[in-house]
Amino acid sequence: METWRTAFLKQARSDMDVFRSMNRYSLCQQLHYLQMATEKLAKAYWSRENNGKRPPGKHTAFVDFLRRCGMYPRIRDAFGMGRRQFREFTVSLLAKAHEVENLAAAGDVDKPNPEYPWQENGAVVAPVDYPFPGLSLTSTQMVKLLRLIDVCMAMADENARPQA
Repeated sequence: METWRTAFLKQARSDMDVFRSMNRYSLCQQLHYLQMATEKLAKAYWSRENNGKRPPGKHTAFVDFLRRCGMYPRIRDAFGMGRRQFREFTVSLLAKAHEVENLAAAGDVDKPNPEYPWQENGAVVAPVDYPFPGLSLTSTQMVKLLRLIDVCMAMADENARPQA
């Protein structure tokens, strides 16, 4: 039987698989799947931390998760960092995580997002034509964030409970 945690984790992994396979497509398509994967990953961990409850139906979950992911010793250990160093590492990624999280249109379709066209300076912009400055998948911060996401996906099946 599926739980909220396992269902969100399964879907997050599926979205990440699509993200990884889309390197020949436009950046907007890749970012769309990355945003969805990170949201669902965060919700899987939220459900785990809240006794299997259904996560809130909001798009803003990933940044909150990054603030808490240091509670999982196995995630920290995968980076070979102590608590303080890992906290500094995750804090350094919060701005980039916030950019990814804010890609969700979530009702505000008049801002750059990878899903829907928007209007900017009187012109209609298709996401496929927008460069999404700051979200290059090869930037140092994005590479670090993607590695953290991969580690969190891998560790999500571990039975270890979070520690304060």
